[in-house]
Amino acid sequence: QHELECRLWERERWMEAVLSSMGDAVIAVDALGTVQWVNPRAEELTGMPAAESYGQPFESVLRLAETERPAGGEDERLIDQVLIGQKSIVNLVAAIERADGTRQNVELSASAIEVGQNMISGAVVVFRRPA
Repeated sequence: QHELECRLWERERWMEAVLSSMGDAVIAVDALGTVQWVNPRAEELTGMPAAESYGQPFESVLRLAETERPAGGEDERLIDQVLIGQKSIVNLVAAIERADGTRQNVELSASAIEVGQNMISGAVVVFRRPA
């Protein structure tokens, strides 16, 4: 059993290194939309350190600028449609408000994290500065 635990730990470290090495920003949330993981690029683009992001609602970390919020209350929480499996978001161009109050244009995509047939355990959001 100890050998299995070691292999799982090594695999987890490897996956963490892979995701941390990505050039795109990555935020992973649980099924309630609470931030569980961010990579260094996400820290840079949002201006919020990972330690402050963990456990926060998604919208507190990746804040859409007021001018980018959909009109009429539709899509009040950007991540909700993804978390209920209603849709994925692909290449949405939006302005975000960084932790210091400045704005940053990003292109983002989001999809549900499925652990089984129609069982969503969270979502992953990938974003970058537009080309």
